[in-house]
Amino acid sequence: FTNITIINNEAKHVGGIYSHNSTLSLINSEILTNHASEEGGGVSCSSSEMNISSTNFIGNHAWGDGGGLLVWDSNPELIDIFISGNFAIAGAGICCWGSNPNLENVTVSFNNAEYSGGGICFYENSIPIFNEENRCNIYLNNAFSGNDLYSTENVDVIVDTFTVMNPTGYHACPIGNFTFDILHGMLPQVNADLYVSPEGDDSNTGLSWDDPLRTIYSAISRIQADSLNPHTIFLSAGTFGPGTTGEYLPIHCISHVSLQGWDIDETIIDADNEYQVLYLDGVQNVTIQDMSITNSSSSAIKCTQNSNPDLVNLSISNNTGKGIYCDNNSSPIIRNLIITDNDYVGIKCSHNSNPILINTTISHNWNNYYGGAIICFYGSHPILINSILWNNFPQEIEFYSWGEPNSITIAYSDIQDGETGIVTNNNGSINWLDGNINSDPLFADAQNGDYQLTEDSPCIDAGTAFFEWQGNILLDLSPDEYIGDAPDMGAYEFDSSASDENLANLTNKLFQNYPNPFNPETTISFNLTAEDIGLRSTPPGQAKIEIYNLKGQKVKEFLIISPSPGHNLYVTWDGKDESGKPVGSGIYFYQLKVNDKTIDTKKCLLLK
Repeated sequence: FTNITIINNEAKHVGGIYSHNSTLSLINSEILTNHASEEGGGVSCSSSEMNISSTNFIGNHAWGDGGGLLVWDSNPELIDIFISGNFAIAGAGICCWGSNPNLENVTVSFNNAEYSGGGICFYENSIPIFNEENRCNIYLNNAFSGNDLYSTENVDVIVDTFTVMNPTGYHACPIGNFTFDILHGMLPQVNADLYVSPEGDDSNTGLSWDDPLRTIYSAISRIQADSLNPHTIFLSAGTFGPGTTGEYLPIHCISHVSLQGWDIDETIIDADNEYQVLYLDGVQNVTIQDMSITNSSSSAIKCTQNSNPDLVNLSISNNTGKGIYCDNNSSPIIRNLIITDNDYVGIKCSHNSNPILINTTISHNWNNYYGGAIICFYGSHPILINSILWNNFPQEIEFYSWGEPNSITIAYSDIQDGETGIVTNNNGSINWLDGNINSDPLFADAQNGDYQLTEDSPCIDAGTAFFEWQGNILLDLSPDEYIGDAPDMGAYEFDSSASDENLANLTNKLFQNYPNPFNPETTISFNLTAEDIGLRSTPPGQAKIEIYNLKGQKVKEFLIISPSPGHNLYVTWDGKDESGKPVGSGIYFYQLKVNDKTIDTKKCLLLK
């Protein structure tokens, strides 16, 4: 075929050309916007000799493998090919099974796979030959796993242009299966923290709040980090997602790169009822905190293949799949999470995954078949400390009746129906330890999403500051890290002074400190209007930033003389008290005051 155009076709298997036990030559042609319900949107070739040159594959769609080109048991010659804008479950640009294509000046860009290999997939003994002189280009593709490349075999990639000069597991998966010879990177890479805001632009540097990127996808694509140089992607207040910022989902987290939101109520990732939100595959040394994740059609967070992130201060709600899915030896540390109103289950643990839940509230999740709060199967062993499981359907915790036996360890937690709220199906054991109760936690307004404790809650001061299990210390809090005689159960510490003007009266004049969490220092910014300064009754133009611990004790004070209305002002706290002694890790409140009248209050977290 020479000088042909194939457009707008649809078939059960292949939308454009299907070649089996044949010889196919396709020259100077266009394969456009074809649709296939199962495989090979543009061209499918099996057990054939194939030569394709000077041909474009654009906008083809397959509900299986190979949006642009699917190759089975063949060794095609692909020369001067442009493959872009195609979609498939795997291998949106090209998918190879048992094939060894020769690739010469092939450009694969802006393709999208729902599962593996947004650009190219190499399965089952598929080893491509990249031309070293007439090099290919592979960049800015997107997939659930391996945005640009996915391979089950070892592949030597020789290209002119790739998405970045130093690919990570985000670009090629599993990264250990690839070596790279790259002349140019499409995106600049930086060995630094990056900043992302819905008001940003992906053409910015992302190196400061003054020049932020727009998408988390772009930040992960270009950030460089390793065990000696870990970095953080900071997310501003606002909503991130396909419908707001053009975010590609799922967000494929990578090792040594953490995600830090502005605040649990202010940084929101809204999946718009698309697929998973955060995906961690073999990821280590990662913290995800201070944000809300909502409206996923699958798992809000999936951890697999030995991924053990710290998940801190998150709200996971209104997802039509699992809140958190821990699979294949993945055991995250889950602290201060609110997991509510998810349609499948709060947390699913499978295949030897053993998450540790500390001060976590799981409520109003449901499942038609198995436990609404936590499901365990294939040898999983979660641990709960200082947590609340309440009003989940059909029960709080359930083990699958098949596979390796499971166990669950529970201490100082409020579990509805107590041990009878746990269904083991004769496939595991329950370690029901000290401090557990079965009492209505008396949430403030659970029906409207407020899971704070009211003053009569039996969960107040009912937790533990220290917990050791099987020789491992899993929890060791200092008195500065909780309010009252002991920690509370659940995600919120009840603060009896919350109605006091000294710890309330919140407005938008005091900004969230940065960085947060911090160690050893952080910057606190604020802004005063002329009306605010007019409140003064002490010497003109004086304001204060005061810092309190959880017990309400003031540890530091900054006096600001003659603040200018309408200008951003700031102080830097070095994590020390008035005597110059470093304070301990924990939550602190900082207040903006003018003339002893509290204008605003926010909280920060010091981690050492």
